[in-house]
Parts: sequence; structure tokens; C-alpha cells
Amino acid sequence: MKTQSTLVLFFVLMLGYSIGFSQNVSSNFKDGTIYVKTWDLIPEDLALYVEKQNLLHTTLAIFGIEKIERAFKTEGTSMQHVYRIDFKQIWLVDQLLSVLQSLAPIEFAEKAPLYKLTYMPNDFNTGLQSGLVQVEAHEAWDIHKGTDRVTIAIIDNGVNIQHEDLSPNLWVNEGEIPNNGLDDDLNGYIDDVYGFDVADNDGNPIPPDKGSPAFVHGTHCAGVASARTDNGRGVASLGYNARIMSVKATPNSTQGNVLTNAYEAVDYALKNGADIISMSFGSTTSQLTWNVLLAQAEQQGTLLVAAAGNDNSDEVYYPAGYENVLSVAAVDGNDEKASFSNYGPTIDVTAPGVVVRSTFFPGNSAYGNLSGTSMACPMVAGLAAMLKSYDESLTAAQLRSLIKSGCDDISATSGNYSGQLGKGRINAKNSIQLLSGVNLSQTLDDSFVYQVYPNPASDKIYLKTNEDVGVGSLVLIYDFTGKVVRQYEPGLLIKQTPIELDVIGLTEGLYTVQFQYKDYAKTTRILKMP
Repeated sequence: MKTQSTLVLFFVLMLGYSIGFSQNVSSNFKDGTIYVKTWDLIPEDLALYVEKQNLLHTTLAIFGIEKIERAFKTEGTSMQHVYRIDFKQIWLVDQLLSVLQSLAPIEFAEKAPLYKLTYMPNDFNTGLQSGLVQVEAHEAWDIHKGTDRVTIAIIDNGVNIQHEDLSPNLWVNEGEIPNNGLDDDLNGYIDDVYGFDVADNDGNPIPPDKGSPAFVHGTHCAGVASARTDNGRGVASLGYNARIMSVKATPNSTQGNVLTNAYEAVDYALKNGADIISMSFGSTTSQLTWNVLLAQAEQQGTLLVAAAGNDNSDEVYYPAGYENVLSVAAVDGNDEKASFSNYGPTIDVTAPGVVVRSTFFPGNSAYGNLSGTSMACPMVAGLAAMLKSYDESLTAAQLRSLIKSGCDDISATSGNYSGQLGKGRINAKNSIQLLSGVNLSQTLDDSFVYQVYPNPASDKIYLKTNEDVGVGSLVLIYDFTGKVVRQYEPGLLIKQTPIELDVIGLTEGLYTVQFQYKDYAKTTRILKMP
């Protein structure tokens, strides 16, 4: 059991061995900041807890604690229990973590990660957008072009919101009055009209024009995801006219190649209702704080898409490697793994990532090419926006399934990487056809299985299939006389994902269920209603 006395004894012993020995602070972590989570059942604020414990307060003062505050603004039980602690004595970070981890209210304490942007050296050839041809974007647009009711958050080092091909697609916080120094909509951020700079804590998400080539990254990713399409200029995108929420996580004082505030950036996107979060950054370090953010995103139905990394390695790259994050590797124009792209069992899909043309910075009408999984990632985010705009009720799990199910098999071109590039290369046409029900080539055969079973807690039944089934299926329930007593059009069915069908009003007895889809019909299940 953790007690105050054991804490003091531990600290005294630790201090005796530590003072006078400075340590090298890791280049993979942010100096002077750690994240702490208290157990969800602990009601007391951590700062108040420390303040009331005199001995603990004195002990922590040795580390130069400057601030203890809640890290996230998004509402949610676990989110409200994560704290950010800023301290001066940065060389004592490991000792501070040990002290905090010995406290009874603490679930975990860990360093604040730095995330590197995942892009390759730029290529300024003009080129065409061959990647969009590769994923059959034009055929997908024939079915659906997207709407402006879906928002993609670009977590990066800033987006030039004044760019001619991005400004028409910007997410706008309607509740905020520009440049009045007030938090008009009371969301916890001041002047966040077009997004926010969580690293410098201001409402300007535009990167600094300081001659650092890295600061092009966020603007380029934003254009890949959702540059304004069919406007007679610049470039096109799968997102078409989906809204871009810029969340800058890199301080202006840096060279732009690392994200110091990725957690806070994801928190901003969740707090402000982003449908899709595109994350073209990462590291090989796994952090517990991400578990809280990922759980919140899944609960809200927000899809997270992340770059798989550019180290030509099968080492897991985070946040792409976390469960429920869509991990995106890169292929070239021949559907071969890009020379730089990571691979391995955690990859979900691939997308074009070699010489990708998009919006550039500086300049409000600049365009150029970049290569990397950073470019493949926002292309998948744009596809997710296309699908979400077709059916805004789609959950994150359904979007992941649609994108993966629509992939083209690239095993023939994968060479030594066969089986290590996820489901294949994304195909926008296939995914939107699966969702819209216009894919006439989809057929069901004897391998198709569906299950129908009661929900004992309600007047509903569950339907679950072993395959994805596009829109257009029909479920019929017959009574013992052969009369149809219920008819449902369940819409898109994602394999192994149960959906509920209402059976209120049906009396107790035996019923037959039939599943129909195009020329397929199968009656296999007899239900006894509760």
C-alpha cells in the first residue's frame, strides 16, 4: 500500500543518490513536462491533493513544480483525470516520475513525448495527381462528391488557412468572434475561429514564414486531405469540400520538425467535434496517455488516421500502431511498397505516397510535391470524409471497415512485403460503392452466414453477418402462417458488427427470418420472441 511515510523514505534515499548527477534528457521527450493520470474513482483534483499534503508539497517543490493542471478540455471521465505537470529541474524527471507513481491516487505518470513529422525530402516537379487516378477517385466522384458537413482535423505544425485552395474549405467556429481576446463560445480556447495553435496557445494556426522547409508539412497534408475540388485551380482531393480544422502542435520558435503538443491537439479536435483526425507524425515509443484519448475518440465516433512511418522498418510506429487507429503505409505508382515506408502486422491499409502534389507554404497560391507516409495518411482521411458525408451516422469502426474492405489486393506487387501491407491499397470507388449499394458486382454465395438472435434486455433483435454487405439488403420476419410481420432495410452491414432491429409489438411465438440481397435469399433462422 502506498503511504506518505514510504514516499518520504523513498525520496530521501533517492535524493541521496541523485543530487549532483545530471542526466542526459532524451531527445524523444519534451523537457519539463510530464503527464499524470489519477484513478477515475478519485474525485479530488490533483493540484488540491498536493496542496493539502504539506510534506508532499514540500517534496515536490524540490523539482521546481510550476504548474499542475488538467491536460484536456474534452469532457469525459478518464479525460478529466489526466494532468499536465510543468517543472524546472528537468534533469530529475525520472525521480519525479518515481515519486508520483508512489502516490495512491496515481494510475500512471510518464514523460511528454515529442513526435517527428513523417515526410521525405521535397520534390518540386510539377507532376500530375496520379495518386487520385490510382485510387479511382474520378469513378468515386461519379457516385458522391462529399459535403461540407464533415470535418477533418489536421494535427500538424500548422496550416496556411489563407491558401487559395484551402480557405474555401476551412472549418469555422461560428461561436467565436475573431481577435477580441475572449473565449466567446466558452470552449476553453480564445479566438479559435479557424482552429488553434495549442503549442503557442493562440488562435493563429498558420506556421511561421521563417525559411524552415519543415513548416510546409501541415499545409501540404491539409491539401491532400481536402483541397477545394472542382474550383478551377490548384489540386483536387478525395475530401472534395470537407472542412479542414487546423490544429497546430509545433511552437513557432522551433524549426517545425517536431510536435510538442500532440495530446493537446487531439484534445482540441475532440472537444470541437472533428469527425476525422489526420495524424502524419509519430515515434516508436508507446505512451499510456494515448489510451485515454483513443477511448474518448471511439466513444465519440471520431476516426483517427495515422502515418505508419518512413523508416523502412517493421517496428511499430505510434500513434499508428494503437488499436482502433487506422495505420497507413505508402505505395508508389506501381502499387509497390514505397522504399521508405514502414510495414508489418500493424499496418491497416496503404495509399499513394510518392511524389504527391498538394498545397504548399509559404505563399497563398503555392503548390509542390512531397513523398512520405505523411501524404498517404491524409489521403485516407479524405476518403473517410467522402464516406462519412454520404452517411453521417457511420461510426469510426464502420469507416475503418469500409476503407479496408474497399482496398485493392496488391499482393502481386508486394514482393517480400506480402501480408505486411494491411488489406491493400485504398480504392475510393470500391468503398463508396460498398456504402451506396451500387456495386452490382458484389454477390453472396453459400459462404455467407447471417445470425439473428434476441436481445433479452429489450424489444429488439440483433443481426450480424460474416461479410460486409452493401446497401440494399432486406430482412423479412414471417409468423407461423407465412405472413410478413416485419420488414427491414438495414443499410450497410459491417461483418461481425451487430445491428439492432425493432420487434416491439410482436407476441410470443415462433418466427422465421429471411435475408435477401439482390439475387440471394436465404431462410435459415427461426426465432422465439420473448
